[in-house]
Amino acid sequence: MLRRWSRPVNAIGAGCKHRRACPMEAVPTHHMLPAHIHPGSCEDLVPQPKYPLQNVVNGSSTTVVPAGLAELMAGDLAVNLHRSNDDLGTYTACADLG
Repeated sequence: MLRRWSRPVNAIGAGCKHRRACPMEAVPTHHMLPAHIHPGSCEDLVPQPKYPLQNVVNGSSTTVVPAGLAELMAGDLAVNLHRSNDDLGTYTACADLG
């Protein structure tokens, strides 16, 4: 079952790059979930990631993304979590940006 984030993905400006803090709830602490920013939306996700993110560990992930906030929030991008590095085809959570 694909989970929609109930909390926003936070952006903290850092020049032309932005740190993405992706809070997650109810993620087992022993799991590391691969995370990416993909083109498209949660309903129509492009499989090839645009920006890799640090794995979600202990319910959290922080990554410096080499893109401006305007680009990230312009729409047509989504943050997506995968079940594991061995099972990237199974999506566990998604949040549309913008």
